[in-house]
Amino acid sequence: MRIYDKEQFNKENIFGLGNANAAYAQYFIGNSYLNPLTEAGKCPVFLANVTFEPGCRNNWHIHHAKSGGGQLLICTAGEGWYQEEGKEAVSLEAWNGYYYTGGSKTLARSQEGQLVRPYCGRGSR
Repeated sequence: MRIYDKEQFNKENIFGLGNANAAYAQYFIGNSYLNPLTEAGKCPVFLANVTFEPGCRNNWHIHHAKSGGGQLLICTAGEGWYQEEGKEAVSLEAWNGYYYTGGSKTLARSQEGQLVRPYCGRGSR
């Protein structure tokens, strides 16, 4: 569902906006917010809700894992894009998801003028 209004987006948001993603701001172009859903180190799988403001994207990056690993992206509101290096971009829409294996170089971005909220889970299992 295309969402252009922050109030409507907040109604669709089941996990909460979280705080400004200051700790990882250097990896983003634009504003993002982070709401951890599990505590890193206490749960074998780290889950976080990341919100991208309109036009926001993260830089190309790799999630490393000691074994296995990967990341599951589930868009819970808005629309955006996910892309692995060397592959076509994949559209993320509300309640669809995408999994990729650890070590892949990736990026994610919001649709222009829209808010997107990928729910991200990653771990080494």
